[in-house]
Amino acid sequence: MVDRMNISTAKGAAYMIMFGAVASVQAALSKAMIDNGSNAFELVFIRCVIHLFVILTFTSWTSTVSYTLVDMFLYICCTSTAVISWIATNLSFCSLGVGDSIAIETGASVLLTTFVGHIWLSERVDITDIPILLMNIIGVILVVKPSMIFEPNAYHKQGQIMGAVFALAAGILCAIYPVTVKFIARKETFNINIFLFFHGITGIPITLVITALFSTPWKPSYSLDNCLMTLVYQMFCLAQTSFFALALELEDATYVAFASTISCVLTYLAQLTIFKATLEWLAIVGSLLILSALTLFQIRQIRRKS
Repeated sequence: MVDRMNISTAKGAAYMIMFGAVASVQAALSKAMIDNGSNAFELVFIRCVIHLFVILTFTSWTSTVSYTLVDMFLYICCTSTAVISWIATNLSFCSLGVGDSIAIETGASVLLTTFVGHIWLSERVDITDIPILLMNIIGVILVVKPSMIFEPNAYHKQGQIMGAVFALAAGILCAIYPVTVKFIARKETFNINIFLFFHGITGIPITLVITALFSTPWKPSYSLDNCLMTLVYQMFCLAQTSFFALALELEDATYVAFASTISCVLTYLAQLTIFKATLEWLAIVGSLLILSALTLFQIRQIRRKS
């Protein structure tokens, strides 16, 4: 029993690290494409289409589980929340840097997931977990260095305020999303293929309706470079959703949201090794805080399960 628990925890941790790594690349690609003229709604629409295409084309599944209308409703709710959060995140990138958006979204998501997971799923949260959560969020802020804190005089334009609102909305939705997925997993009616399938059939109409109401007409570019970047971006999006779901099958929603902040550390390491960024002591301290918080939280999770 203990061996199986340890294997499950190790797999869950591996999925969460992969989720964080993929999420960091996905966010950077999304920001780069939006800055290059891509439409925020268009990117989410293509993402939903790719999810549906991959599931219908490359997978087949049979299940002995009987799904009820309540199960289908839960799938629709969680995937709708995900799609709208993706739109909100992309809209925040239109006026905010990746650092600002990640700081707001991550902070809101981690805190609210902890609260909602405790209330709805009865996930155990002790008073001693609060300092660990705060350590994690402070670490994120030090790594991403949002301009709203480190350059407050530059943070006053209306567009930036709207970007912050979109990032906050994405964080709130990202707190509801994993809790709903975990609720389905606990009912033993979770299937990753059905999960990805609903991202397509739910996300496509939602994106089209929101686009018709609020977006300017799409002006897609068919250049080779743009098509290749879009393809790479969508593959990372698909991997992000898949690793997220796999992690939630094994771990608490609170822990998955908490561990997603590893993406900040991985992004900073990529900047140092690939882009030869300058070594900054604030970012180093922030990275150490995040890793320390994740280690402490992991130890507490193992002790609780044992």
